Amino acid sequence: MQAFFRALSALALVLCLFCTLPLSAQTYTPKQIRIEGAGDADTANLLRIAALKPGTLSKQEIEAALQRIADTGMFTDLSYTVNSDALVFKLTAAAASQSQPVHYANFTWWQPAELEQLVEARVPLFHGTMPLSGNLPDQVEAALTDLLREKGVDAKVTAMQTAGGPDGSIAANTLLISSPQIVLGEIHLQGVSPALAPKLVEVQRALSGQDLDLYETSKAIRDNIADLSQDAGYLDIATDPPAFTVPRKDGNRFVVDASTTVREGEIYRVAQIDIQAAAPLSHAEQEKTTEIKVGDPASPMALRIGKGLLQRAYTDQGFLDAVVKPSANKNSAAHTVAYSFAITVGEVYHLAGVDSSALPASQQSAFAHDPKLKAGVLADREVQQEIFRTLKDQQALKTTRIAEQRDRAHHTVTFILTSIITKP
Repeated sequence: MQAFFRALSALALVLCLFCTLPLSAQTYTPKQIRIEGAGDADTANLLRIAALKPGTLSKQEIEAALQRIADTGMFTDLSYTVNSDALVFKLTAAAASQSQPVHYANFTWWQPAELEQLVEARVPLFHGTMPLSGNLPDQVEAALTDLLREKGVDAKVTAMQTAGGPDGSIAANTLLISSPQIVLGEIHLQGVSPALAPKLVEVQRALSGQDLDLYETSKAIRDNIADLSQDAGYLDIATDPPAFTVPRKDGNRFVVDASTTVREGEIYRVAQIDIQAAAPLSHAEQEKTTEIKVGDPASPMALRIGKGLLQRAYTDQGFLDAVVKPSANKNSAAHTVAYSFAITVGEVYHLAGVDSSALPASQQSAFAHDPKLKAGVLADREVQQEIFRTLKDQQALKTTRIAEQRDRAHHTVTFILTSIITKP
């Protein structure tokens, strides 16, 4: 891709030269050399990259200088004009979409702002963003490699482009130490109560040893703490941005510890459960099915599980289109939550048949003569269990795929059985 962009730059350069120079002109003697279209801070550096001095200059020298500027990837539509008075390079900065901010993934020897200043001192054209093409990323990689070497770390630095939106556009240029490996070590939590501490041990188990990325790892720590704490009823949980230690060497890798303060707040409890009555289940059966009781910790996970259990209770009785929508009304003053479940039952389904035509003849016969699987029976849980039982008896349970085809117009369902091809 980089070669492609360079080829385009070279083509644009040739076209510009064709338009601006007489074919017979081969040498010039400008009194000065100027650059137009670059910021004041970069002009001197671009002149150094051009590496030309006033005096006699050949066409080839000017073109080579313009190509060196093009190779940075920071400009488009490069051209020049030249006469006895001045050589002027005319540049148009690349569009903002072609230059993205830099994210330092795992350079915890420095703070990001400090590291950016150090890199800019070594790569003067670098200002915290990098183009998607050109040689500037190579220069930044080299600068970071040198900075790490000064810390006694022999490392390989890699620049990666991170996709953004659904259109696949580039959101950021990520710079990471790809070798040696940098991993997360211990996670130290402050402010955690004895009641919550055992649950948060899972955060350490889940994340310790994973490759470190300052943004992604910070987000993972905070998200994991939030999920586990909220499922224990601490709905107001807040976690400070984690702080990371300087890496310590551990064999062939480096380990970075993290620490953060957790502000858990008060535990919330279920104060009320409202369930819309919908036959064939009674209100008492509905409430029992959710496995949620008044006084329990208010848990988003428990609410999701309750929704699934309640919906399954209806589909098990043939209401295959049943939908359960839960909601939670949080009372921050009382630290309570009221749950409610809205239920759309729909029509009951009956069995249209079991299509076992893709199975061996002996298995087809077993389904064809099963009275519990005749067309017209209620398409409830017993039908599914009977299909599983028959496959198990035929020693085909693990080698058969079960698909469901619903006819919503007639409220019937056909179960389609096919063999799973397994490798020997």
